[in-house]
Amino acid sequence: MKVTEDKASAPDPKKLAQTHKPQLDGVRPNVVGQGWTSVLVAKLPANALSPNSSAQPDAKKPGGGASINPMELLSSLPRVSGTWGGRLFSSALVSALITDDGRVLVGSVQPSLLYAAAGQK
Repeated sequence: MKVTEDKASAPDPKKLAQTHKPQLDGVRPNVVGQGWTSVLVAKLPANALSPNSSAQPDAKKPGGGASINPMELLSSLPRVSGTWGGRLFSSALVSALITDDGRVLVGSVQPSLLYAAAGQK
């Protein structure tokens, strides 16, 4: 068996920026904290959690054939309370908080840091 090496070329950052433009509606995410205590805070687009009737599943694609209602998925997460209210996803690697006012806070942190960041508005 012969092993060969090829040089990989890095993607052109300008092309990536043109093809991967986030839909932020003029709102930029904010980072609270530093290093391992960093929390990304962003505002969800107004229709992010509403079922998208134009997005029909494609049964030919992997995972296709079943529609996903974001509100059903969100309601399966535990409800947490604070002045912000919301739903929490937490694992050994990452925690995410989706607040009732439409913010999403994500970080590789304990939920208590998300709650503190959510209280800062």
